[in-house]
Amino acid sequence: MTESTTNAIEEETYDDYNPAEFYPAHIGEVIKSPRGEYRILGKLGFGRHSTVWLCREAGSESFYTLKIGISHPTGHPNREADIYTHLQRTLPSSEHEGRAYVRRLHEAFELDGPDGKHWCLVHPPLGVSMREWQETFPGQAFPVEILRGLVRSLLLALDCLHEEGGVIHTDIQATNILLTLPTTHPLDEFAEVENSHPSAHKTVDDRRTIYRSRRLSLSSPSELNSQDSLDSIDKPPGVPTLTDFGLAVQDAHAPHAGVIQPLMFRAPEVILRMPWDGRADIWNLGVLMWQLKFDQHLFNGETEGEQLRHMIAALGMPPSVWKGEQVIPHPLGKSLEGEEEEAFLDLLKGMVRWVPEERKSARELLEHPWLARDSGGKGDVAKATGPTAPIEEEKFTNYKPEQFYPARIGDILESPLSSYEIVGKLGFGRNSTVWLCQELRDNSFYTIKIGTTHIRRTNREAQIYDHLRALPSSHIGRNFVHIQARNILISLADDSPLQAFVAAEQDAPSARKVIDERRTIYASRPLAFSLGEPTLCDFGLAVMGPGTHEGLIQPLPFRAPEVILGMPWDAKVDIWNLGTLLWQLSFNTQLFSGATEVEQLARMIAYLGPPPREFVAGSNQDTRELYFDKGGGWKGALITPTPIGDILEGEEVESFLDFLGGMLAWAPGDRKTARELLRHSWLRDSSDDGGEQADGPLRIFANAIFTGFAVVPEAIAICENRGFGYVDDDLDAKTKRLSQHGSWPKLAAVSFWYEFYYDVVQGGQYTFEIGRMHEKYGPVIRINPHELHVSQPDFYEKLYSGPGKRRHRWGWYTAQFGLPESMFGTTDHDSHRIRRAAVNPFFSKGAVRSLQPIIDERIEALLNRFRGFQASGQPITLDYAFSAYTNDIAQEYAFARSDHRVDQDDFEPTFHKASIAGSSSGALMKQYPWVLPLMQSLPESFMTWLDPDMASYFSFQNMIKREIQEIKSGKTDNKSADHRTIFYEIINSDLPPEEKSDARLAQDGQTVVIAGTITTAWGLCVAVFHLLSQPETLKRLKEELRTVLKGPSSPVTLATIEQLPYLTGCVQECIRLSYGVCTRLQRIAPDETLTFNDGKKDWYIPPGTPVGMTSVLMHHDESVFPDSRTFLPERWIGNPQLSKYLISFSKGTRQCIGINLAYAELYIALARIFRAYGSEGVRFEDDVGRLELFETTMSDLELTKDVFIPVAGNGSKGIRVLVKK
Repeated sequence: MTESTTNAIEEETYDDYNPAEFYPAHIGEVIKSPRGEYRILGKLGFGRHSTVWLCREAGSESFYTLKIGISHPTGHPNREADIYTHLQRTLPSSEHEGRAYVRRLHEAFELDGPDGKHWCLVHPPLGVSMREWQETFPGQAFPVEILRGLVRSLLLALDCLHEEGGVIHTDIQATNILLTLPTTHPLDEFAEVENSHPSAHKTVDDRRTIYRSRRLSLSSPSELNSQDSLDSIDKPPGVPTLTDFGLAVQDAHAPHAGVIQPLMFRAPEVILRMPWDGRADIWNLGVLMWQLKFDQHLFNGETEGEQLRHMIAALGMPPSVWKGEQVIPHPLGKSLEGEEEEAFLDLLKGMVRWVPEERKSARELLEHPWLARDSGGKGDVAKATGPTAPIEEEKFTNYKPEQFYPARIGDILESPLSSYEIVGKLGFGRNSTVWLCQELRDNSFYTIKIGTTHIRRTNREAQIYDHLRALPSSHIGRNFVHIQARNILISLADDSPLQAFVAAEQDAPSARKVIDERRTIYASRPLAFSLGEPTLCDFGLAVMGPGTHEGLIQPLPFRAPEVILGMPWDAKVDIWNLGTLLWQLSFNTQLFSGATEVEQLARMIAYLGPPPREFVAGSNQDTRELYFDKGGGWKGALITPTPIGDILEGEEVESFLDFLGGMLAWAPGDRKTARELLRHSWLRDSSDDGGEQADGPLRIFANAIFTGFAVVPEAIAICENRGFGYVDDDLDAKTKRLSQHGSWPKLAAVSFWYEFYYDVVQGGQYTFEIGRMHEKYGPVIRINPHELHVSQPDFYEKLYSGPGKRRHRWGWYTAQFGLPESMFGTTDHDSHRIRRAAVNPFFSKGAVRSLQPIIDERIEALLNRFRGFQASGQPITLDYAFSAYTNDIAQEYAFARSDHRVDQDDFEPTFHKASIAGSSSGALMKQYPWVLPLMQSLPESFMTWLDPDMASYFSFQNMIKREIQEIKSGKTDNKSADHRTIFYEIINSDLPPEEKSDARLAQDGQTVVIAGTITTAWGLCVAVFHLLSQPETLKRLKEELRTVLKGPSSPVTLATIEQLPYLTGCVQECIRLSYGVCTRLQRIAPDETLTFNDGKKDWYIPPGTPVGMTSVLMHHDESVFPDSRTFLPERWIGNPQLSKYLISFSKGTRQCIGINLAYAELYIALARIFRAYGSEGVRFEDDVGRLELFETTMSDLELTKDVFIPVAGNGSKGIRVLVKK
């Protein structure tokens, strides 16, 4: 509905309203952000500095709210976005309960408007405000049952903000507290109503329309009478969430200055222009609490002076020296009855005090009795822990309320023997709740474990306990009777902790959540710590009877190997369990921390060495074949232990590890019994009197925990000394001379976990860690159990040598690509030489120059696309554009056909994305080589469903297979092509038949095309970015190009432009800073000792040792490339010897075969692009346009992770440019 009124509406009503400042959003408009697109559905609200809209994200159809701020100067920060970003960074996965009550940000970005830029904040949608909900109650005041939960939620939010986030909100009012939405029904309804009955709006001009805001729906209790409201509405319809951080500040405990807070909520120190801190929020919440209860302001002055007078009336005169007791009177005639009044006012007194230092913190206020009171004896919500958030047993995914007994504190439970009154809740699990009770007969304390409903007449745990009652009481172990820390409780020396529990429950009842009239869920209350004897409990999974048993038992971190391997097991599984638990109790970490059984086995092998063959032979056949080869050898990757802490010294190490070794043996028969272990010297040495201790199965825990033995920390050092580590003894022997004067981290030297942590857990960081290790330890370091890394630049040509020297690749490294028969994946030197010889002729300089017509045609097509983008004004993502250019050329040369990605609207980026994704998975594949064959065995349809971008990659793979088969069958004869094609020539060559198999040629096809696509494309991105960022460099390049190319469309001769020194410098520099591949490439010299001198000493690397060097590290060696981070073409001019250190394509007999093609593509693309286009600061009269970087900074180019090939950093949208006239 269009309004014809000329009256101001919505944001127009503000006195300082300036229409040019507000973005002219329209319902139906699509707003584009770095993360997606949002279609505006309707207007939710407005303010002096923003409008708020309900949107739907394109693709996912998820709802979001979009807050569009008023225009600002370019580069102007947004405080609210900064605060939310700070909170996301400091509280990413905070377990603080209050994090649930603080709004989260989905993304923040800048939007170009007609009159400037606008900050946009995107949030998951929330429902109505606290003020809107308050208005639905009789008298517009919250009942005390509701108010308690709301106040507690806000105190939790403030405690989280102040203590963990370090943020002061400064603007806490009912309109800034919104309720979460349990369902999307109000949002769906909003969209439907807007579609059928569009919002009223006022058309200002052709560009601007002012829309009326539409409220989200809320079920209102206002139609109910007051008493019905109190009985029916006992919790909010959503979780209260603190929002609107536009005025927030960081550093909650530091003094700040300036005016904050709305006048009604303004703290006295702010009014008096004194420094203020986070305690201003406490004052704010106190006066808001009054407003929520009574729908009136506690201090309602119209000026700051009047506010102070109202404060004095309520609090008394402020102390002249900030001392003295202030008593809050009973203001405004409002009344609470009896104890409720006293408790409420006492809480308020802790918040509304003149002196900030006398106000209690949010954490202190959360302990106040008023927040824990029952209301009117109803037994409703005491301390609500987030009115709709799941608590306690509700958090289990398989939770079914009807299966849990609805116990209540105060209930009397009758048994055949006695009666028990429930005092409080001690704990919960998936299948039970545990309560502290007192027997009515003599007030003795007992715990009662109430299981979930069952259909069986017997209870296994009860049967086990009945059986244990028959144990001889003379056995000292009888006093301590799946073993894990939470199943070992400490006995009580007396009942004082129990008496304290009862008193605490009476004084401050446990937090609880009322579900309905029958069911209340209580928060568990822990017992005070009491030092006593450890007692093994929880026999719900125990078994009886001698002999062996079968089936899956024990939590995974404690699971014995015979259980994992499907073998029969007996009581010795408890001994294994106890050993792993001892480690956990000692070091607060799991000894074997795999997420799956196969990972657990790998870690066991790392600590214990390979299992005995006879032990493996006794395992379940299916399981054995899954993990071990026919000879009993482990199929998976070798893993070594992680560091634990400081190293135990002296005899304590020997004794402790000998004790542990008696428990953690592969074969159950090799493990000692509990009785044998009790006689171990380590236990005797730990006793108080130094003598032998009495026989008790769990005495080890009493010794370990309470006698203060020294802690073991670096497991590697221990395991290496005691035989628990899996170390390549052969490599140790080979590097004996080297290690005499070498040093490196022990963990890196013996463990693949060091690399796993940096590359898999940290995400491609091991290359940078290697650089740091070199800085600390020198030019030669050992980076895993088998491999050395060298940083000496002059050693490169010796390691990556040319003809006459044999160099193998390392199979552990190449296996990650799943292309073992390709040239790249071939490890053996001689096999690689045969395969490469068949392809070498196609990549000589002469062969590549004959290919120039294909390159020219594709660069012309790309420049034509540039002209199209110039007309549309849309930015080009160069990553995709250049990847399309190089991919088209590589496919055409290989198979005389291509997908013509350059000509497709979006450059068909899925192949590019899939290649990056595949490369990114390499670090994981190295560690777990079985994953890749598993993935390759899955149906293409399933993999495409997991990752739609893989569809393009599978199509590419199938195309290669099809082309090879058609060439072999004669369907493709190469006559239609005006150039030679690689695979037609190979198939028709005199290579042995086994070298021309479909599978092998398909692998080479993938290697040729992928290698010829991504790295060269990235090099072009690097060059364009730097040239557009450095006007003087671009100007010099364009001046040089004009000497040989008379016009923007002049034909290019590769032989000519290769002679241009400055263009050559630009090409070399972009190759240097794009790195080729950014990871290390190992070589193995099988029959020679590699030697070099680093200027201080001679180094000797034995034959057969994998050795790597890395382009990223070498290209930033300041001794070779001064000012290495700067794009400096001049460094290459007149300095030909520098090329020996340019290793992006590697060197020697295994140098990248496509080096000449890559150079040709770089030369021609840079020459044609920058002869035709200038930049904002560099223009020539015959330029056809100019290129400008679009929302692209150095962070989009800077290498932040190693995923084999260089890619833009996380969150980058790529290198983007605008093509302008």
